Order: sequence, then C-alpha cells, then structure tokens
Amino acid sequence: MNGTFLSQNVALVLLITAFFLGGCDNGNGNTQPNNDSATKVEQADVRHHPPPFHASIKYHNGEKLISYNFDPPLKDVPLEEIQRRVKADDPVALYELGRRHIDGEGVKRDVPQGLRLTRYSANKGHVEAQSDLGSFYDYGISLPKNPEQAIYWYRKAAEQGHAVAQHNLGEVYAAGRGVAKDPKEAFFWIHKAAHQGLSPSQAEIGFYYDTGFGIKQDKTQAHKWYHRAAEQGEPNAQYNIGASYDNGDGVPTDQVEATKWYRLAAEQGMAKAQHALGVQYAFGLGVSKDRAEALKWYSKAAEQGYDMAQYNLGFLYENGEGVRQDYSMALQWYTKAAQQGNPLAQLNLGNMYLHGDGVNVDYGKAYSLFKQSAMQGELLAIFNIGQMHTNGDEVQKSNIMAFAHYQLALATEDSDIKEHYNTLKSQMTPAEIQAGEQESRKLMREYGVGQ
Repeated sequence: MNGTFLSQNVALVLLITAFFLGGCDNGNGNTQPNNDSATKVEQADVRHHPPPFHASIKYHNGEKLISYNFDPPLKDVPLEEIQRRVKADDPVALYELGRRHIDGEGVKRDVPQGLRLTRYSANKGHVEAQSDLGSFYDYGISLPKNPEQAIYWYRKAAEQGHAVAQHNLGEVYAAGRGVAKDPKEAFFWIHKAAHQGLSPSQAEIGFYYDTGFGIKQDKTQAHKWYHRAAEQGEPNAQYNIGASYDNGDGVPTDQVEATKWYRLAAEQGMAKAQHALGVQYAFGLGVSKDRAEALKWYSKAAEQGYDMAQYNLGFLYENGEGVRQDYSMALQWYTKAAQQGNPLAQLNLGNMYLHGDGVNVDYGKAYSLFKQSAMQGELLAIFNIGQMHTNGDEVQKSNIMAFAHYQLALATEDSDIKEHYNTLKSQMTPAEIQAGEQESRKLMREYGVGQ
C-alpha cells in the first residue's frame, strides 16, 4: 500500500445561494440625507398593482443590481411633443427627455443634460426618475457613487410604492452600503416589493426565510416565496426549490422534483443550476444515469467560470467517464478551478503533477497544490502531504511529520489512510509518536481542522 495517494472522487453539489446586492437634493447641488427610518407596517402596501414589467439581475462593474424591462409611457411620443410638454414642466416628459439624452435615443447623447432633466423630474416627484437616480448614485452609473444620495432617492421612490426602489433600498440595508447593516429593514422593504410581484424580491424573501436573515427562519414560508418567484421564471428561486427537494430541506426529498427545477434554471443559463443538473445525470438522481449529459451540463457551467463544474469536468476527462480519457483536458479544467481556489481541483491537479499524468512529474507543484488544498481543510490533501514526508518527495523525509498528517487525515474514516497510519505507528518509538502527536496539534491549528 506504500506510495498510495488519494484523490477526491465524489462530485459535490454546492448550495451557494445567490445573495443579490442589489440625502435630499434640491436640484441645485445641495444635499441633505433623509435619516428617518421607514414606518413599519405588517400589511403590504396594496395601493399599487403588481409591476407591469419583468425584473432581473444585471451587473454593473461586477456589482449586482436589479434591472427591469418596461416601456416608458412616452417612449413612442414624437420628440417635438416631448419638448412641448417639457416646457410645461411635465415631470413625465422631463424624465423621458432625460432618458433619451442619457441613452442617445433619437437625440444627441448628452449624459449631463440627461441627468439634469432626470433630477428635475425626480424633484417634481416622478417615481421612475427617483428610482433611477438612486441606482445611478448607488452603483456609480453616470454619477460618482454616493450612498447617502442613493438611499435618499430610493426611499423617495419606495415610499411611493415603486417596487424596484423598494427592493434596492432593502439591498442597501442588507449589504450596509452607506448605512449600518440592518436585516430587519432589508426584509421590510424587499418584502414590500415581493408583495407587488417582483420576482427577484420574492426569491430573496424566500432566501431570508430559508436562512433566518432579518426574520425568524421558516422553511415553509421560504418554499412558498421561492415558488411564487419560480412561477414567474426566476432562476434563483427555481434553483433553490431544486436544492430544497435535493436535500430534503423543508420538503420531503424528491430527486425527480429536484431535477425538474434545476433544469428550469439551467435552461435559463444559470451556471450553478447547470452544474447541479450535471450532478443529477452523473449519479442518476431523478434521471437515468448519463455521463454524456453530465458532461454537457458541466461544460455549460464550466465555460461560465463555475469552479465546481470545472472540477467535475476535469474529473470526467481524467477518468474517461462519458468521454474519451484526456489528461490534457483534465489538466486544463482542474487548473481553471484550482486557480479559483477550489480545494478538490487543487488536490487532483496535485496528484497529476505527482504521478506525471499528462504532465511531467513535478513534486514542487504537487506539494504547493496539496498545501493550498490542505489550508482549506481538505483531509485527502493533508494525507498526501504526509505521504510526501514518508517518501521525502520535495519535503524532508520525516516519520514524525508523516504521522502528524496521517493522524489528522484519519477523520476521513478511509481504511487506506488508517492502514498507513497504523503501519507507520508500529515502526515508531514512543518518543517519536509523542512528537508526532504534538506536531499534529500544531497542524490542526494551521489547517483549521478538527477544532
């Protein structure tokens, strides 16, 4: 059994729920933040009908924000008519002309002029202009970031019942952007938006109930809100429903249902759902086992940069499961995942360098990768470092250090590791064993395991 190095052969489904991140201006540049807290009410504000648009998550400079598709009321009105209404100080026309200048739609693009018109409209109480200004200040879109101004304008629109502003105001409190984090305030505003039918808000309220963020944990309520959002096609909610059925979290375990919901989200391009669907096919959970389908869905997620899919894709290529064995492809995908800090990919990539599978043997790279994995608590990587100490590969040959690593790796309850541990222990003196146990305690703190 000497010289045996272990790889992680179990694909893991990671339930990483997407957590969305989403001052008074008198028009003359003077600002006065509004610090009044929102009035709390139990009943949702029902003055407004569900929003006549579909909301979605978009990104600006790497930050998540709620975006939505809607037709501005004056979108198709001729420019001459808009300009006539602007002269009459019509706030809706002011907003529309501002929007056209910012987008360069039918007029010469002039962002400063567009912002002036948008601000003027907002100061006259136009809710869309207020919501837009909040987003501009929040995310630094066409304006410098200004959290106080973002909160001010979001609140102006939110208090008029604007669902997206309510959601974004809640996210400001959830993330603590320019204000102390306040889960209860976050729940309050996002809950209002959810009651208006905003699907990302419904998904997030489901998440809040699921995790107990800002509200008492309630799996039944979580499932209800996830379903409301999922029925509108919200992929995060669809994924979370799938995960609930997959793990039996608040509902009976049902792999067929899990696969159904994962597929709905995966077909919308959600990487983690594509990965989860790949896992279902790889292990025959809720569907017939099909390595080719697993490969297909892992590939879709891996190409989007999802590290667990990259790891599992590497595993399929390394072992020739559902595809011709190809060490170069395995190396490529393991490397991508390892560079993102995936401990399983670091472990398996380390083994490839250790044994020369598709690459030249390189003990230095192998040890470095095992160490990176071990520092994240991966027990098989800790065992492999012990093996390197046993053989003197790249590190000093030391039974004491090998024993210390083996002892930590025993927590895997792997019979091969236990055999190596017992064999080595039988060859050591009592003093060496004591020294090894002392080193093991040091390593426990270093690797953050067994504490």
